[in-house]
Amino acid sequence: MASSKRAAAVKDVDDEERKKMRPASSEEEDPPTTTGTSGKVGLGVGKKFTRVAVWFRRDLRLDDNPALMAALRAGREVVPLFIWAPDEEGVFTPGLCSRWWLHKSLRALSAKLAALGSRLVFFNSKTTKEAIVPFVKENGVQAVFFNHLYDPISLVRDKGIRTLLQGNGVHVESFGADLMYEPWEVLDEQGRAFCTFDSFWEHIVKKMPYEPFMPLPCPVALPKVEDEVKGNRKDLDDLSILADEELETTEHLGEKWTPGSSSAQMVWNKFICEKLAFFKTQKAMVHSDCTSRLSPHLHYGEISVSCLYFVLKKMRLSLASVAGNEQHIQSVDNFVRQLGYREFSRYILFHNPFTHERPLLEHLSAVPWQYDQDLFKCWQQGCTGYPLIDAGMQELWSTGYCHNRLRILVGHFFVKYLNLPWQWGLKYFWDTLIDADLECDSLGWQFLSGCMIDSKPFSYIMDYEAEASKFDPDGKYVKKWLPLLARVPAKYIHKPWSAPPAVLRAAGVDLGVSYPHRVVLMSEVQRSVAYACQVLEQSKTGPAEGPFRYPTRSDPSRPSSLRTGTHDDAMDGPLQADKLNQAASVGCVQSHISETDGCHESTAIDS
Repeated sequence: MASSKRAAAVKDVDDEERKKMRPASSEEEDPPTTTGTSGKVGLGVGKKFTRVAVWFRRDLRLDDNPALMAALRAGREVVPLFIWAPDEEGVFTPGLCSRWWLHKSLRALSAKLAALGSRLVFFNSKTTKEAIVPFVKENGVQAVFFNHLYDPISLVRDKGIRTLLQGNGVHVESFGADLMYEPWEVLDEQGRAFCTFDSFWEHIVKKMPYEPFMPLPCPVALPKVEDEVKGNRKDLDDLSILADEELETTEHLGEKWTPGSSSAQMVWNKFICEKLAFFKTQKAMVHSDCTSRLSPHLHYGEISVSCLYFVLKKMRLSLASVAGNEQHIQSVDNFVRQLGYREFSRYILFHNPFTHERPLLEHLSAVPWQYDQDLFKCWQQGCTGYPLIDAGMQELWSTGYCHNRLRILVGHFFVKYLNLPWQWGLKYFWDTLIDADLECDSLGWQFLSGCMIDSKPFSYIMDYEAEASKFDPDGKYVKKWLPLLARVPAKYIHKPWSAPPAVLRAAGVDLGVSYPHRVVLMSEVQRSVAYACQVLEQSKTGPAEGPFRYPTRSDPSRPSSLRTGTHDDAMDGPLQADKLNQAASVGCVQSHISETDGCHESTAIDS
């Protein structure tokens, strides 16, 4: 009697596990089928497809990969497939550092597949459709499995590929492997998507009726891929992800980064053992190394969020059982919240596929941006005259990476101080960052530009000197990346323009020669932002044309950022100054509520 009860309990557990392994896509609920001479025939119990393919994209790992596990259950022969089709990404083709990471990560994945008895089949094609459809037909592939992506380009492409393959009698299943919860699972009581992070995260933490899926194990062996199954490229080096000269200019990245799922696990273990306890208090200090540095690993799916979540959950339970671990527990909660921001970025872009191009608050399309290429180049090259900004941009260009707090600061400087369109900054980050991520970058630039309901109003201006003294108090970061300022005393390191000439001479700094003057002064920034607030107050709708416009001359009727070595009194005539003072008085009364209240209907996220 007891053994029969145990058997029934085991059966119930197995049924629950099978339910968890069902595809996240609601479009494929039929059981696997195979195509023969008589058409589609349902597979019986224990029967499998002869040959299936698992399509790798940004899920370059073998553990916790639901598409791979489903393919192994469904097919006798499983063909791992990677298609390099950068042209279909349009302006968001991965940048140099990101492609370097992809190249190395694919090499690591290929080695792991080979160790388990399989191999990766490579395609280089103009579009994914041109590669995958002939491949499926010529090699008798009966089913294709892949994991979801959430950016608008991928959503459109995946829907087209699914429809095309199904029309050719190929079984298609897709799975959620990048998030704790799928974007269509997290909705409010009215069935609508959330507009603010706090409401979104509160719902996940307190109101979701089920936990994220448990991570899946790594397979211990894989079926051999027959020699007859080939791509149009014989190996990774033939895939042309990086040109020969690009390989030479990215060699230095290997000194600090090691792509691949094994490296991702090592970075994660080091973080939770050595850094996590101090994450809450030290994560914003730009001179310290208290961040996880997992972002590029997460972008290419070398480690799953579910794995991180359940490790952190178990750790929190252990810490809570012993008194005196309050700071460590707060650090764990804070890091989980950072994972929540990543979830929210994909959530927002899924429900609002335009957020990488135009603001969520529509009236901010009317901001009178300057399309000034000279100022843009000063920012790119780290020649703004603001040491912490320049140091951050120097590190970004040299390494493809900089601290998250610095990304916020240089982005805010770009939008508010230089009055340049945030879409330019987003595109530059995309081209430069080693962890470039369209969803996260879009959310960050929208937030710091005041384009979201829960961000600060456009009238807000960050105090550069206060930020610098708070997050790099001794100037260690600036001295590392701007060695020409290494001898400047700490109290002047973030504002060399205020140092006495004798101090600058002793430090070997000649403003305007060895280090540039400020390209913009704070008084000019205040007037420029006030003018923009006045325009926003007068116009709540944007222009008919899209956000990516060709550079134009600045409107002479409004303030423009000054070039190196200019001063306040050289800016405008008395008449223009009066006009700007009047604009400032208008802009100063802008509040968060007045900027967002009239926009809820136009920015409501469709479910």
